[in-house]
Amino acid sequence: MISVLINWLYAFITMYILGRFVLKRLYKFFKYESVVTTAPAVVTGIVITTAYAGYFSLFHKVGVTANVVMIIVCILFFCVDREDYIIETKKLKSAKPWQYIVFALIVFVTAFFTMEGELFWDTGLYHCQTIRWIEEYGVVKGLVHVVKRLGYNSTFYCQCALYSFKDIAGQSLHALAGFYSLLMMLYATFGINRKPGTDDDEVSRAKWRGLYAVRLFPFIYFILICSEIVSPASDYPLVNLIIFVTLRWFHNLANKEKSETPYALLCVLIAFIVSVKLSVGALVLLVVAPAFWLIKRKKVRDIIAYLILGIVVSAPYFIREVIISGWLIYPFTGIDLFNFDWKMAAKSVDADANEMLVWCRGTEGNGSPDDSIRVWLKSWWDYIYLPQQQIIVAAAISAGTAILAAIYRVIRVIIDTVTKKLKLAEALVKYSLEYTYVEFVIIACLIFWMVKGPGIRYGFGYLITMSVVMFADIIAHINKKSVTWFKGVIIIDCLLFWIPSLKSYFVWNYECIRYRMEFNNFIMQEDYPIVPFKTAVIDDKLEVYYPEEEMGQIWYDMFPGVWCGDVDGIEMRGDRIEDGFREKQR
Repeated sequence: MISVLINWLYAFITMYILGRFVLKRLYKFFKYESVVTTAPAVVTGIVITTAYAGYFSLFHKVGVTANVVMIIVCILFFCVDREDYIIETKKLKSAKPWQYIVFALIVFVTAFFTMEGELFWDTGLYHCQTIRWIEEYGVVKGLVHVVKRLGYNSTFYCQCALYSFKDIAGQSLHALAGFYSLLMMLYATFGINRKPGTDDDEVSRAKWRGLYAVRLFPFIYFILICSEIVSPASDYPLVNLIIFVTLRWFHNLANKEKSETPYALLCVLIAFIVSVKLSVGALVLLVVAPAFWLIKRKKVRDIIAYLILGIVVSAPYFIREVIISGWLIYPFTGIDLFNFDWKMAAKSVDADANEMLVWCRGTEGNGSPDDSIRVWLKSWWDYIYLPQQQIIVAAAISAGTAILAAIYRVIRVIIDTVTKKLKLAEALVKYSLEYTYVEFVIIACLIFWMVKGPGIRYGFGYLITMSVVMFADIIAHINKKSVTWFKGVIIIDCLLFWIPSLKSYFVWNYECIRYRMEFNNFIMQEDYPIVPFKTAVIDDKLEVYYPEEEMGQIWYDMFPGVWCGDVDGIEMRGDRIEDGFREKQR
């Protein structure tokens, strides 16, 4: 646990300094008058350190050198803004005793589950091998031929390598997933504050009531994943960043933000999230609103700036992907731009994509990617656990309610603009169409998730978001008689689905503590397991390791690792690992 806390402290300091420095300049560039607060600064730091590690990996392995460069930059940025830190330090002294207690409790619980737990299966298959490759070589041409899942290439693993402390701790730490959850829970607890001068009218109070419901989001998600948060799985930062976008979006609404800047910057964050995991999907539809405002106000300079920012923070993913697999997006053959000798064959890429789709549908072994939803839906439903089924049903009820609420609101807007001659903008605000906008984006995300691969881990972010946003909508309008019947949605969802589901997860977490944890990792975080292995040779040049268990987990120490001893189809592009790999030329 001590190693986890030290790792988090280092991550927080570096991310906060980098994020605060850049965000302060971005506010100034976009002429947005606001104080840079802690959570947005750290999230900006997450984007910066991840993109930095991604770019660094293109030229060198990510380790001590990358950290030294980063520390030097942090010292320079700190010196430039040193007066700001004096002010921030004084604010800490004004905190109340109960805030320190709650803060310590959240940190302890999160660190407790991050120090050891149930390592996720895919971590042993390719997560930690991905991190090891970045630690040792940065990026290698044709690496997808060694283990095809290395082609998934989340930039989160570049950040994991940056903060792994491999050369200092004697093992590769994997504490960032817990750090993301910790940050979001602390933000929901302490970071949601009313902007000075905000009008305290009924509309404002309603939106703040709704925001209180959204604040439950990170705690719900932590309950769902805390027993496995010791794993460096990219799903966890993905959902936690979705949590931040949701919280911050509604925080802006509650504070009556008139500027498009905070919303547009969140859209830049969404562009970054794509590099963390492509399953973010239709969340990019949130871009529509700020884009419309920017175009309407003819802010060409700002539009160009946001586009450049989006490209800069997401480019490491695409560049690395081309180097690793030869494709711009893996596993997707719809965009075929390159013809490198290390490029994986299209049929192999499609086979991997189809394998993942069938697995997500729960029809692995007896299904086809061409099956219609009527064929695979029942298998998928039976494949997932009851608590997960309950969350899905709750989200479906919330989605249906959102559609009914949207129909009601559109009718009321039409009536008010025609009969009462109310301006359209005023009518949209009166009936909170901004809630409907977010709800329909989430519905689009759910549809995209179901079509492209309904793996339950990938969908948690949208499933929980659907419920909490709908709850926020209902709570915000609880005093309006015309929509009070929607209160039944909260009662049904909570009593019949959410409470039983969370109860089951509490039981799972308790069983993890009782039967899985050994309580001997209070100093150093639980290390990756070491399993029996065999060896094989690629192209008579490179010895690689594979597990004795057929198609078993290879973990971290077996490096370079492959899934099985059949490596006849791979050849090296030169005499060194740095030269890369390709399919053997027949």
